[in-house]
Amino acid sequence: MQDLSTVHSALLQRGFVEAKPWEKGIYKYSGYLETSIGPIEVQLRLNGLDKPPSIRLIEVPEILQPISPHIGAQGSLCYTASGSIAMDIFNPASQVLACIKRAEEVLSQVLEGKRFHDLADEFFVYWFSLSGVVFLDTKNTNSQYAAALAITDKDGEITSGIILTDDRERSLKKIAAIGCGITEYGFGACIIATDAIPMPLTNSANWPPSTINELVSWQRDLDPNCSKKILRRLKHLYEQSKFAALILISSPTAKYSGFITFPEQKTTIKSRNHARKKLGSTRVTIMNTVRIDDAYIVERNQPGRRNLIGMKLLLIGAGAIGGYLADLLVKSGAGLGEGRFVILDTESLAEGNLGRHRLGFESLHQQKSQALATQLKVSFPTANVEGMSIDAKTYPLTGFDLIVNATGEQSLSDWLSAQLNQNCFTPILHAWIEGSGTVARTMLQSAKGKACYRCLADHQRDALYPATHEPYNMKIAGHGCEGLYVPFPATAAVFAASLAATHILEWMNAEESPALRTILLDRHYHLLTPDQDPSKQSGCPACHTITNG
Repeated sequence: MQDLSTVHSALLQRGFVEAKPWEKGIYKYSGYLETSIGPIEVQLRLNGLDKPPSIRLIEVPEILQPISPHIGAQGSLCYTASGSIAMDIFNPASQVLACIKRAEEVLSQVLEGKRFHDLADEFFVYWFSLSGVVFLDTKNTNSQYAAALAITDKDGEITSGIILTDDRERSLKKIAAIGCGITEYGFGACIIATDAIPMPLTNSANWPPSTINELVSWQRDLDPNCSKKILRRLKHLYEQSKFAALILISSPTAKYSGFITFPEQKTTIKSRNHARKKLGSTRVTIMNTVRIDDAYIVERNQPGRRNLIGMKLLLIGAGAIGGYLADLLVKSGAGLGEGRFVILDTESLAEGNLGRHRLGFESLHQQKSQALATQLKVSFPTANVEGMSIDAKTYPLTGFDLIVNATGEQSLSDWLSAQLNQNCFTPILHAWIEGSGTVARTMLQSAKGKACYRCLADHQRDALYPATHEPYNMKIAGHGCEGLYVPFPATAAVFAASLAATHILEWMNAEESPALRTILLDRHYHLLTPDQDPSKQSGCPACHTITNG
């Protein structure tokens, strides 16, 4: 394995020289990046052998002042997104040289005005604070007005945290879930929207801004209208006799905020310019901003895709598959916003269920549907989840956008298909396990004219789409008063739930085909039927409609 000496030799051959004196454990070099406008002197700092080196421009060219993408305070160069380069610890010398080449390419494109919208997360490297955190919990993150409330600890003491919200009760549920509370504290707040992508000043010795003057001057370089809005809102809050104010700026790539304590001596402020003159030297405390709104939590993993927020879902079956599936559906937005998520199951959690159910000993002998709803609301306190110990055959199936059948019961699946196709149709997805955990399958009927679950078999109930070449070696377990059951590992339930959740989200995004999907779980079997759209069976007893006349 190579060590630091090989990197040192490679840098010397590349034309870099050691920067003296060395700090303990910190290795710095000076040299040049070859760019499209010529060589630019930089300082390179090694961050061990497992991280890309840091690179800083010794002097920032005028063309990159006062703001520029990828150039931070004191000339630091952001040439790669965090985590996008995996350093080869067995060949660090070539990796460091590759990073230098990458830095040259990025810097050249910046100088040519070609890189403005990528590596958006880099801004947070420069806007970081140990002073406090702002939790943003609004439906519209560009909302012009929102209430700023102080977060209290379990003893009711004010913490360094602030929550910016448009719904106090909703936010209180989230904060209470982590053992904290919220309270009025007499400061004002506002959210100011801008179309400008934030970039730190490249020619400032003091970054981030520490006064209102510095904040407003920086924003004027980015977006003159934003700087005017800041002064206008500060003037308004000051005139309301607020002792402090929280300013949150909402840009296309970042939400960032600062906390301001107004001078105790109040004066009349006549205009924006007067506000800057009177308040300009007031200190700004940088705050870390974290979004906790429902949309962000759900959309973060799949930006730009539709999710289940606002949907009305009915899940039938809170067993092994249904338990894990319910968790995945809430994480995808079920029950959030104006949505509704109903879970039906008539059984209670028995000792024999513990080995493969999402619920554990804390829910023993409780109704599965209700215990599951309770746990989901602990994890997602704003979710509208209802657990009901009601037989699906007696529950109204209308008023839902989607019904999910996770019972794995063939007779109930046939009954649901008949009810929905012969009466008021609602899209339905079935999820089940075949064999002793041999395969997991899902079947979606999205419209009345398409194949239903019962169409997967002929009139003699022989399977038309068998999953495997080999017949299942069915195992039956159970003894005494426990009753017989088909054993399969918890992993099979997790796979089935994941397949179902994926199928549902793809349906939400107009990718419902193939309607029948299979995951092979037992390597001793061989898959026979590929994923496909089954044919609607003529005369199907569930979905065939007879027209009189």
